[in-house]
This record gives sequence, structure tokens and C-alpha cells, in this order.
Amino acid sequence: MYDAKFKTPIREFFRKAVLAGVLISIGAAFMLFVRADLTLNPAMRGVLSGLCFSVGLFGVMCSGAELFTGDCLMLLGVVDGVWYPYELAHRLVVAYLGNLVGALTTVAVVNACVPDFCGAALTLATAKSTLPWWIAMARGIGCNVLVCLAVWSARLACSPTGRFFSCLLPVMCFVALGFEHSVANMFILPFGSMFGQVPIAGALGNLMWVTAGNVIGGFAFAMLARDAS
Repeated sequence: MYDAKFKTPIREFFRKAVLAGVLISIGAAFMLFVRADLTLNPAMRGVLSGLCFSVGLFGVMCSGAELFTGDCLMLLGVVDGVWYPYELAHRLVVAYLGNLVGALTTVAVVNACVPDFCGAALTLATAKSTLPWWIAMARGIGCNVLVCLAVWSARLACSPTGRFFSCLLPVMCFVALGFEHSVANMFILPFGSMFGQVPIAGALGNLMWVTAGNVIGGFAFAMLARDAS
């Protein structure tokens, strides 16, 4: 199922990764809009935040964009002996860098719109940058188990409606539970830092440990769900 990803020319793969970074960042910005409404109770705010964020992953699945977290499922090609580990590592690095470019581009665009959720962005970015490393990594693991579940299910869907609902529940779940998504954090951390002081070392540390957790969670899901149809 993932052979086409390895065969895609690197330039095209990178372009699709940039698109994924943009789409996930738009979903993250939509999520911040909801989180800024403090009149909602915490449970409702968490569920609605997840609903809004799912727009990003739905866009990725419909457009064929290359998302780092979902691309961890490419491990299956290596396990089946079709591709070499260095080819997987290469693709994941390209996806990660492309996602980063897309996220940072979206930061500049959204900031130019002078959004009303600056305070929510700063609060969330500060909270993420002060997480202990083991919590950040654990939340990254939980996140990508659910993201890979969504991607796996969406690839089995036969229609855009099926893809939407495949993405919806897992994404709502991981956002409501406070799990950490590395590509979303590529947007949230620099965007929040534009409105106040966010510890740079803490932000970089968060991104590093969340990325490690995402890889572990994605690889674990790929191995455990390998024979699922």
C-alpha cells in the first residue's frame, strides 16, 4: 500500500510534504480559535478543538499530501523487505523538513491576519515548552498511534465522506486527551512565541521529544496492525 510513496520523486515528495505542513497548521489555527473561547467548559473545548483540528488531517488524506507522522507507516515497506531502512529514513527526513517549511509559512500568513486567539496561542506554546521530556515523548507516542489509526482507516475508505469520519474520531480523541503532534507543534510553538516570551530551549526540546514519541508510536502501530485488513 505504501510502495508509491517510496517511488515518488523526491522533489514531488517534498512539495507534498510542504502542503501537509500547511494543512495541519491551518487545522491547528482553527483549533486555537476554539481554545480561545474560555466560556466553554474544558470537556467541550477539548472535543471541539479536536473536531476543528481534524480538518487538517482530512485535507492531507484527500490531497495525497505527505505528513511525517502518517508516513511512519512506511515502515511496513522495510519490514516486508521491499525497501531499505536508509530509504525510509531519507523519506521521513524529507517529509519532516517539508512539513516544517509548510508550518512556518503558515505562521507568517496567519500572523498577518491579526487573529483573535493570540492569547490562546501563547498559553498553549508556553505549556508545551515547559513539559518534562518524558511526558512530551509519552504524549507523542499516544498521538501517533491515533494519527496512524486515522490514516490507516482513511486509506481503506472509498469516499471523501468515509475519509472524513476515519480522521474525525481519532483526531478528536488525541486532541482532547492532550497528546502531542510534532507537525502541529511546528506551527503552535513559533506562532505562540510571536505574542510573548516562550523558552526557546524548551520549545526545541518539546519538538525533539514529541518527534521521537511520534516515531515510536507510528512504528509500534505499523507493526501491531500489520496484518489488519
